[in-house]
Amino acid sequence: MDFLNEPNLIIALVIVSVATIYCYYIGYLLKFQLKPAKFETIDGLRGYLAFLVFMHHANIYYYYFKNKTWDLPNQKLFIHFGQTSVSLFFMITGFLFFNKLIESRSKKIDWQQFYISRILRLYPLYILVLIIIILIIAVSSDFRLNEPLSDIFSQLKDWFFFTAFNAPTINKFEKTMNITCYVLWTLKYEWFYYFSLPLIGLLFFKQRPSLFVLLISSYVCYSIYMRKQIEPIYLLSFLSGLLAVLINRITSLKKYIIHPVSSILVIMCLVYMIEFYYTAYDYIPLLLITIVFIIISNGNSIFGLLTSKASRLLGQLSYSIYLMHAPLLYIMFKIIFEIQPALVFSLYGYWTVIAGFSVLLISICHITYYKIELPMINSTIKISNKVNEIRNSINKLYYKL
Repeated sequence: MDFLNEPNLIIALVIVSVATIYCYYIGYLLKFQLKPAKFETIDGLRGYLAFLVFMHHANIYYYYFKNKTWDLPNQKLFIHFGQTSVSLFFMITGFLFFNKLIESRSKKIDWQQFYISRILRLYPLYILVLIIIILIIAVSSDFRLNEPLSDIFSQLKDWFFFTAFNAPTINKFEKTMNITCYVLWTLKYEWFYYFSLPLIGLLFFKQRPSLFVLLISSYVCYSIYMRKQIEPIYLLSFLSGLLAVLINRITSLKKYIIHPVSSILVIMCLVYMIEFYYTAYDYIPLLLITIVFIIISNGNSIFGLLTSKASRLLGQLSYSIYLMHAPLLYIMFKIIFEIQPALVFSLYGYWTVIAGFSVLLISICHITYYKIELPMINSTIKISNKVNEIRNSINKLYYKL
């Protein structure tokens, strides 16, 4: 099979295994606890998806240093590490939020708390990454301003909004996007999905958000759509989450979905797609990925892999891995070591370095998750209540006037 060619599946399995085992043991030694999860298989899947995106970009870096071009990997396996993982991430978002909309028939959604939870989930770590990007550019530019400070502030404003509307270079540093490995484009879609939910809820799930929520949602969705084209294939990935939710409610199918034969079907779909398709962003690959996701999201753990403690610990770090790996790769290769790894190391030497780097990445992501992400996630209700108090105080003041 073509995808077994160098760098082959064995290399990938070894590095993923190193990261997973290390994640488990550091969690065991520091006595980290797993957060309760309603869908454990999805929780376990997330970490592998984020880590495979890292592997995808590590492969791109190797050929970037070798050929001086930033392009997709030459190997189908590593192309799918990035693209198939992103498609599955979109399906996870669709699954979780369509499930929330369906459940809202009996329990009304608190849209204020929902959006506060999204902001606290995504922004704190992103701000840290943005600070790291700014510092990298400052060091790479020898702390010189290459354009007016007002222009730099304008550029940072676009970056503050996840480059959803524009993605300018900062301080005329041409490789600004290379620092991020171009991962931020997916967050634009995430925000588009988040703000589309009140509209979907109103049209299809008999939800009645406030007029204010509807206006804000409509404005954000329209602005993102008009500024940057929204590709239909990514929206279909999101909608595949709805199909998985609907199947999740057919209890008679559960025993077939969790059967080991379905685990084999997942592996067969992935092998077939990787062998015969160079991209995951097409309709037949999307169908195959949807089958895979429906099986996993409905409780199939792939022979227990996705519900293991190691996998779920890695899953908790997924957002940190997804955001942090790119600037850390850039810092390691371009600033600290100042080397061209593809010229210094053999192919296997390079991936040995990446295996060691994965240990560092997991260590840092443990810190960012438990010191930044988790405290902010846990403060959602407290902050939402505080916002309610402020709103009530403003209303009282208004009526007194």
